[in-house]
Amino acid sequence: MDRIVHDHETVYEMFACLQSRNALCRIYGNHNMELRKILPEAIILDNCEGGRDVCMIHGHQADFLILCAEALQELWCATCGNRWSAPA
Repeated sequence: MDRIVHDHETVYEMFACLQSRNALCRIYGNHNMELRKILPEAIILDNCEGGRDVCMIHGHQADFLILCAEALQELWCATCGNRWSAPA
């Protein structure tokens, strides 16, 4: 995590500015897993103008499913030949 903060110092300075104004919500992701005990995995942002609220999650939560699908495709091709066809 230290390397990421160092490499993106300007971004983290902006984060600090937003945090000081109580205008930053943080969630943990694959680059800061050590924070999973103190940060949430997702947050719900209330739509104060009505309509639907927004659920914010880090993008890698779906990686497990993608890896499973890729493994299934490789297994299919290895056992049945290269006849995998994705839906059009």
